[in-house]
Amino acid sequence: MRFRFSNTVWFVLLICVALTGPWQTQLLAQEARGSILGTVVDPTGSAVPGAAVTITNQAMGTKVSRTTNEAGIYQASFLIPGLYQIEVEHSGFKKVVRDGVEIRVNDRVELNFTLEVGAAVESITVTGETPLL
Repeated sequence: MRFRFSNTVWFVLLICVALTGPWQTQLLAQEARGSILGTVVDPTGSAVPGAAVTITNQAMGTKVSRTTNEAGIYQASFLIPGLYQIEVEHSGFKKVVRDGVEIRVNDRVELNFTLEVGAAVESITVTGETPLL
């Protein structure tokens, strides 16, 4: 006796294969946003924990705030593509501002900062484009 599959059974099997195939993982991995990460150190190269990092989308004005961890590392994920301004400040150091950082779809931009000793009212502005890796 032979068993025959009906059209409905074939359809259900086809859907199951389509939903669990290896290509689904690749499709789910696509991300339409980018991220910025890096370290903040002092002039001697030591980590600066607790530094305030403010990332501002220059077109929309939205801000993301992060604080560096004990190793001086910060990370901001899921940023909408566009141009950003990054400000880094910590008491006892000059504020550093970097303008025009471009984030594109699925970018992972690494920006490291070295804070100079000085009054908090002083700031250093870095201009220019960052090379894409």
